[in-house]
Amino acid sequence: MIEGTWKKKEIIKFGLGIHLLTTILIGIVIYIIYRVTNGNAQILEEIINGLVPISAAFFVPIKQFLPDIAIFTTPFGRIKNTHLPFSCIFFTIIFYLIGLVRFVCIFQTTIAIQLAWTYLRFYQENPNDKTTFGDLSDHFAWHTLFPRIFHKPLIQVGVIFYNLLTKLNLYKPVVLVDVNAMGNVPLTGIVSTDPAEYQRSRDAERRRQKALSDLKARLAKNKSEKITGNPAQENKEVLESVKIPTSNE
Repeated sequence: MIEGTWKKKEIIKFGLGIHLLTTILIGIVIYIIYRVTNGNAQILEEIINGLVPISAAFFVPIKQFLPDIAIFTTPFGRIKNTHLPFSCIFFTIIFYLIGLVRFVCIFQTTIAIQLAWTYLRFYQENPNDKTTFGDLSDHFAWHTLFPRIFHKPLIQVGVIFYNLLTKLNLYKPVVLVDVNAMGNVPLTGIVSTDPAEYQRSRDAERRRQKALSDLKARLAKNKSEKITGNPAQENKEVLESVKIPTSNE
């Protein structure tokens, strides 16, 4: 799914980058815990290893590409395949409570998913347009990583996080141009910079390209199956269509 849209270089950069940044941030968090608790916290005795961050991070691009389809319904709402990042965090907590994983895995999963979303939302370079970055579509907003019942409070959390990035100069907001207010100014070469509309069209184009790629792959597979069909059957059909002359004719 990801290889059809990303190049191998982008996949490696995404995986290694998120894994290394997650490990560094966890080290900082554990150091703060050490200073606050004077070295008495149980998490300080745990070993940090494994590929938990990189495994959790790839749930975010999978959510980005999948359509919004419900998997099953719970008393608290519908769980969709776009809720894979939330499900990853939820089941990591459950596995910790029953003793299958270490407590630090919760930090690894949560931080990796947050970093992966931040990179894909604001910083990933658009392969079709080197002047735009990230995926600002409504489908990929931060609160969409969670079930609908949590959307209202999490929208505000997403706004706070966005404002924090802009105040720290880690992200430059997209400058909007009101084309309708420009009057009779020639619009040659000017493209509407409404980020939501642009990202929606880009997202639709990406999905269309992926669908075309899948269609071409299926057609190529069918063609190869026809070419490598049963030779005996083909020879039989040919023989049945040949008329053999006899001496009576």
